[in-house]
Amino acid sequence: MNSCKSCETLLPEHARFCYNCGKECDGDAVVCLKCGSLNPKDAKFCASCGYPVNLKYTPKPNVTPIYKLDFNDIPTLPLQLQEAFKVVISIAVELDGELDKEHVYLERFVQSKFRQEVFEEATIQVTNQFEEWFDEQGAKAFTSIESSLGQIFARLMERFLVEYAQDILPFSLPMSILRYEQATLETVNLHQLILDYLALDEEGEVFYENAIEIPVKKIKNARKAFFKHEPGEVPYLFLDQTVFGSGKEGLILTNKGIYWKAYFHKAAKFLYEELVDLQRFPQHLELNKVYLNINPTFNYKLIKLLQRIRRLFLSKK
Repeated sequence: MNSCKSCETLLPEHARFCYNCGKECDGDAVVCLKCGSLNPKDAKFCASCGYPVNLKYTPKPNVTPIYKLDFNDIPTLPLQLQEAFKVVISIAVELDGELDKEHVYLERFVQSKFRQEVFEEATIQVTNQFEEWFDEQGAKAFTSIESSLGQIFARLMERFLVEYAQDILPFSLPMSILRYEQATLETVNLHQLILDYLALDEEGEVFYENAIEIPVKKIKNARKAFFKHEPGEVPYLFLDQTVFGSGKEGLILTNKGIYWKAYFHKAAKFLYEELVDLQRFPQHLELNKVYLNINPTFNYKLIKLLQRIRRLFLSKK
């Protein structure tokens, strides 16, 4: 995802101009706010229409830095939260490789019962809470407000997809994952969460659901090839991707991280808290820019699982 270099508004990856301040998101040129023409970065007036350009953007006081909630206009906070959630949808759709269907997801949010029955009720509750924090701490509360809002939006996004948008998803998501809506790292059964998200019985892959099931020869081969684990790590899931079942290529999820070796690619590993860039493409995933591919349906469920696990691990910090 990108952010505007003028006002730091969070933007979809493909955005050329900031919807908040109108400046170009990247590069040296500056856009004229009147006619949209591009001008050299040092220009004082637009070469096309003569309108002043390069006016320094000064954000309003009492506006949160990420979601741009304007606490100067508290009565409109519920509406502002709706607009912020639309940006979250756009970013999520892009990361899921579904950018061509962005308008479909946004229309579903606006028209479905989710907005009236779930989102509006949730935003009324958080608006009251955020007002209290702001009254008590002023702008110092913005860090807590946006951290809380990020977690809330993530939960709402998952519920929106599972309960109200299954028919437009590239692949279905198990309803059982909603049981983890309020889960924390301290309360969750991470092993069961992994199994619920991936619904492995539907995949037709060779897999083992715990360390005891993994044949000794396979785990030894995996350790030599790609499973360079840390002390205290326990395999929760092992997918064997080899043709003859040697275990030298595949994927392992543990209580701490993810390990894999794809065909014709080097072995890779990341602890869950190290996952900062999760992207899905039509035929593969990229975790922190590293290639991973099992199959299209598994890839989609895996990216959702890793997004969920990452939130759990980040929330403990």
